[in-house]
Amino acid sequence: QKESSVFIGGELSKRRGNILTYQARGELCIVGEEDLGEFRLSGDIQSKFRLLGKDATIQADGYITNTTPAFFQRRFQSHYFMWNNEFKKTRNTYVGGTVSVDQTRTQISAGVKNIENFVYFDAKGLPAQPGKNIQVFAVRLKQDFRYKALGWENEVVYQESSNNDVLPLPKLSAYSNLYL
Repeated sequence: QKESSVFIGGELSKRRGNILTYQARGELCIVGEEDLGEFRLSGDIQSKFRLLGKDATIQADGYITNTTPAFFQRRFQSHYFMWNNEFKKTRNTYVGGTVSVDQTRTQISAGVKNIENFVYFDAKGLPAQPGKNIQVFAVRLKQDFRYKALGWENEVVYQESSNNDVLPLPKLSAYSNLYL
């Protein structure tokens, strides 16, 4: 089966300046049997300020998408499995913010995401779409250190899913990278 789509889109941004910068993007599918009506809207806004005597940046960002599930989540045929699903479009809505202090290489961010019509693979290995919305909340702390040729990057994330049966997430995850 063949699928093709045509999207139109645009971007509005202000990337210079310290007081206020922003970026807004959008795209919409105008031609396509499966993807017609699919859209993606995203944006962020940021500003610089002083925090405890250091230059800091605060940023708010968000997006909303309404997308068709992937082709192989909808249609598949093999010797052992076959499905032809008529899934609804998946809608993701996210709102979050970040505070960064460049001088100390510190970044703290938090966000919440709502997922409607999430597609996942169930216990039988078949794609499914639950009827309930799923919310995901995450808080991230990133701290990097540099001393001459030594670098040490660290990141800790706490996250929570409202439906661990469908979207299981580790509550706490950490990343560290030490290099010369």
